[in-house]
Amino acid sequence: MKGKRVLILAVLLLPLTSCLSHIPVQGPVNYGAEAYAPSSQNFVRTLVSAPTIGSTPQSLIRQFLAAIAGDQGDYATSRLYLAPEVRYGWRPEKGVRIYTDRLQSSYIRGIREANTFAFSGSEAGTIDEQGHYQRAAPGTLLFENFSVRRVGGEWRIATLVDGLSLSESDVARAYRQSNIYFLNASKRTLVPDSVYLPVNLGVSTSLIRALLSGPTAWLSPAVTTAIPVGATLAVGSVPIQQGVATVDLSAPVGNISSLDRQAMSAQIVWTLKQLAEVAAVRVTIDRAPLIVAGAGEAQSRFAYSNFSPDVLTGVTQSFVMGDRGLFTISELASKPVIKLVKSEANQIIAQFSAAAISLDGGAIAGINTANSLIAGPLNGPLVLQVSAIADSNWIAPSWDSDGVLWAARRHAGLSQVYAVAPGAKAVAVSAEVIANRSLQGFRIARDGTRVALAIESGNSSRLFVARVIRSAAGAKIGFRIEAPIELPWTGGSISAINWADATHLAILTSVTPRSIWRVAIDASEAINLAGIVDPNVLAAAPGMPVLAADSWGTLSALVGQEWLKIGTGRYPMYPG
Repeated sequence: MKGKRVLILAVLLLPLTSCLSHIPVQGPVNYGAEAYAPSSQNFVRTLVSAPTIGSTPQSLIRQFLAAIAGDQGDYATSRLYLAPEVRYGWRPEKGVRIYTDRLQSSYIRGIREANTFAFSGSEAGTIDEQGHYQRAAPGTLLFENFSVRRVGGEWRIATLVDGLSLSESDVARAYRQSNIYFLNASKRTLVPDSVYLPVNLGVSTSLIRALLSGPTAWLSPAVTTAIPVGATLAVGSVPIQQGVATVDLSAPVGNISSLDRQAMSAQIVWTLKQLAEVAAVRVTIDRAPLIVAGAGEAQSRFAYSNFSPDVLTGVTQSFVMGDRGLFTISELASKPVIKLVKSEANQIIAQFSAAAISLDGGAIAGINTANSLIAGPLNGPLVLQVSAIADSNWIAPSWDSDGVLWAARRHAGLSQVYAVAPGAKAVAVSAEVIANRSLQGFRIARDGTRVALAIESGNSSRLFVARVIRSAAGAKIGFRIEAPIELPWTGGSISAINWADATHLAILTSVTPRSIWRVAIDASEAINLAGIVDPNVLAAAPGMPVLAADSWGTLSALVGQEWLKIGTGRYPMYPG
C-alpha cells in the first residue's frame, strides 16, 4: 500500500461503540523525526519470517498471512512463500481485505484444484487500491482461496489474488490516520482529506506522496489543488533535520502563479505540521528555493492560518438572540459579558425562530415570523430570500467561507435545500440523498465542500456527510449535494447539527432527555457531553466552548468538562 491514499469519509461507516477497538483511528499523527523511521510510540514492528522448512500447505498459508501483516517495501520476505511463476506478478498494493478474527481453513478437492485451500472468516471491510474503506454488511464472509504446489520439495503458493488480507488488529497496528489538505473551489480554504498511511514507511514522505497524488475519489469532485499535475518529489524522500522538513519538488512546479505558490505551500505546510517534530517546511524546486511572497525560505508551521480548514481562527466572536435582538458574548472562559449589538434590525432579529451569522461576522440570516428566509447586513436591511409555504418547517440556516447562505426546510414529508450565493437569488439545490425523505438536521461545513445531514428514520435518525459540487453556467451558480457517506449513529433522533471544527460535529438530540454529542466524522469518537439539563439549541466552533440554551432561556457554556450558566438567551450562535 506504499504511497496509497485512503479515503477517510468511508471509514465513517465504522461502528462508534465497541467496534472502534478493531480499527482505531488516531489523530493527528505524531511520529519520530527520521524520514524513514516511525516512532516506536506509534508503531509496533511485527517480525517477518521466511517459510518454515517442512510446512504443511495450511501452515504455509497461515505463515504467509502473518508475514504480509508486518512486511514492508516490496514485500520481499512475503514473496518467498510464492511459487516462482507468481512471485513477482503478485500486486500487494491492489487493496486490503480486512477480516475480524482468525481465518479458518478448509481443503477444496476438485479436478483442477486438488491442492486448493479456502480460508474464510468474518469480513470487516475492504480498502480498495485507492485506499477507500468500505465496511462489510453484517454477516459477510471473507473467502481467500490459495492453491499450492511443491517447489524443490517444499510447498509454495501457486495462485492467489492481488492485494492483502489483514485482520483488524493488523490494520490498527500497521496503518495510521492522517490528513492531506486540498483547497475548496475558491482556493481560499483548506479541506482535510483523511487517509490511512502505512507506518512502516517514512511518514513525512508518505504524506507528501499522497498529497501529490491528489484527493481521494470521494472528495476529488468537490475540491481543487494548487499543485500542478505531474508534480513529483525530485528526490525520493522528505527528510526532517533539526525540525525543518525539506520538500524538493520537480521543475513543473516552478511555473505556477504567485497566488498558487501560496496555496500550494499552505497545502504542504498544513499536511506536514501534523508531525510534532516539524517546526518549519522548506519547499524547493530541483533544490532551488521556492519563492513565496511574504514567506521565508523555511516556512513556519504556523504560517498560512488564513487558509485554515476551520476558517475561524483565534478567539471567535459568539452571539445569542434574546428578546431585544442580537447580543455578543465575550470572555466566555472567564467572566462572560453579554452585550446588545446596535442594530436597526434588532426588532426583526428578536423574532427569528432560527438564525445564522456569516463567517465574516457582517451578515445575519434567519427565519422570520412569516416563516420566510431573510438575510442581510447585521444592521439591515434584511431582504427576503425564500418565501414561506404553508405547513413547512425550516432547519437553521448556515453560511460557508465563500459567503453562500444555505438553508433547508421540510414540507409534507419531503425536504428541499436552498443556496444563496452573494449577489444572487436563492436556487434549489439538487440533493438525491433527501429525495422523498424528511430532514431533521442540516449544516454546511465552513469550507463549503461538505454537508452534514440527519434524515428521519422511524424513531431515530440516520446521519450522513455528503460532498457539495458547484457548477457555473454564465453568471448562474448551481449546487449539487451527492455521494452521501453514512456515519454510524445510535444516539436517537437528531434535532440540530453544528460543525464543531473541520472534522467533528456537535449534535443535539430531540428525544427527552435531550443531549449533546461530539462526533468525529472519521468515527474515532462519539462523546456524550453530559452535564446539561434538557438543551434545545446548541452552537459550536473550533477551539471555542460549546454553547447551549434550554427552553427557559438559560444560556450555558461547556468550559473544559463543566457546563457553566453564563446568562440568558434563547438562540446562541457562532459564525458559520
